[in-house]
Amino acid sequence: MNWIKYVEDEVNKIPDKAGVYEIGDFYKGPIYIGGTDNLRMELLRKLPPIGPNQCINDEGFYFRYSLIEKYQEEYLVKRREFEKENGDKPFCNEKFHGPL
Repeated sequence: MNWIKYVEDEVNKIPDKAGVYEIGDFYKGPIYIGGTDNLRMELLRKLPPIGPNQCINDEGFYFRYSLIEKYQEEYLVKRREFEKENGDKPFCNEKFHGPL
């Protein structure tokens, strides 16, 4: 998955399909991992600077995604891999306890 600039025009290009996504900081390091039934709507909902997660508003510059119909399992795999490699959840997942 390639990183894409996290702006409305780019988010509007992705399909209204289920999948797993990552939001990255300025250096393209993952700060949030999520999963959803509708990637476009979820990424638009979290889009800085007015999204519900202040951490993403402040630190989210890029995103990448994978289309996966049954995304829940892949979401858990990505989170576990991240936690194993980094010793903790992605920074903005730690700061926000809302839906995937």
